[in-house]
Amino acid sequence: MVHYVEYAGVDSEWEFWHARMSHLNKDALAKTQRDTTGMPTLKHKSMALCGGCMKAKQTVAHFPSQSMSKTTKMLQLVHMEVMGPMKTKSKGGARYVLTFVDDYSTYVMAYFIAKKSEVPVKFKTFMNWYESQWGERIKCLRSDNGTEFVNKEMDMFCTSNGIFHQKTVPYSPQQNDVAERMNRTTMEKARSMLYYKGISTMWWAEAVSTSVYLINRSTTSTHSSMTPYELAVKDKPRLDHLRVFGSVGYFHVDKAKRTKLELMSFKCMFLGYIENSKGYRVYDLESNKVKVTRSIKLDEREVDGIYDSSPTESTTAIHSTEDVDEVVQLEQEQQPAADEPMGSVEEDHVEDTEMPEAEQDDSKGHELATYRRTPGAAFSDNIVFHPEPERVRRAREPVVVL
Repeated sequence: MVHYVEYAGVDSEWEFWHARMSHLNKDALAKTQRDTTGMPTLKHKSMALCGGCMKAKQTVAHFPSQSMSKTTKMLQLVHMEVMGPMKTKSKGGARYVLTFVDDYSTYVMAYFIAKKSEVPVKFKTFMNWYESQWGERIKCLRSDNGTEFVNKEMDMFCTSNGIFHQKTVPYSPQQNDVAERMNRTTMEKARSMLYYKGISTMWWAEAVSTSVYLINRSTTSTHSSMTPYELAVKDKPRLDHLRVFGSVGYFHVDKAKRTKLELMSFKCMFLGYIENSKGYRVYDLESNKVKVTRSIKLDEREVDGIYDSSPTESTTAIHSTEDVDEVVQLEQEQQPAADEPMGSVEEDHVEDTEMPEAEQDDSKGHELATYRRTPGAAFSDNIVFHPEPERVRRAREPVVVL
């Protein structure tokens, strides 16, 4: 059963859901509440300034849309783009994020890759799965002229499958503005979540995964009354399982996996969701492993090292009202639930595996065995990213920040 908690403060409930929804702006949050299920009724009031958003986002002028056509169904046009290289490797060894954005629904899918040469293989995986799930075929694929997209393997595969591969004009990345804008939004949300809880940048892949998961469940300006998830799955997404990324708490260990004298729960840090399994991803602070669990209790009110002395705990099982007390170990071959599409984020690393030592970055004095930042410590974008070329920055500047 899902338990909602009354929080102190005039607008605190708004602020909690703002954080849970990867720092969604007030208007979009109100629309998402209307177009989804599982959110409590929120009184529409002004929110206090969010430190995570102020540090991670910048406000820029609106850039008029220059869409050349209007798609009417899924997979008519798919935008493809690569983000990276990241300066810090993910836990699975990735330095890049390959994203696909469906033009009609704006549903976004992400794959973590170590090298750009993996793009053709991941595109085949993406195409085979989503064509079978959505009952449509990819008609047009749009990308820039990077060699990871324009090569013999990609050309042969697109030709043999009847896909028109549309390339943008060199030095004009704004022609693929849907992908550019989505990547910018994804990374801004990921940075906001990391800043908000003071988490080390070593968890960037988990933050990106959570960002993508929540973008697909948030109402967008493209379809003012439906989320990308509903357009893809034909059902409203449930949001009552959402928790603030990076919160610290405890996860329950199933009695089948422990003796009567062993601890029933262990301290953990919340790392996001499992889209093709009813579970949460957590970092076990006792064993130094990433695990999947269906039962957690979190203190969501600790912000950037500021701890509330009277924490509130809440427990839920995703998409279920039953009392679930088991820890689920996700296998990569596991089939998705009937009402859930294949994970829009490919898992970066296998659960229940020991984490390597944290790479050194510019942040000093990490807490939680180096996996949390010291409150107020420097948090530079250059920890994660190599600086972008000037032409790319110019193309990305005219974007409305969510």
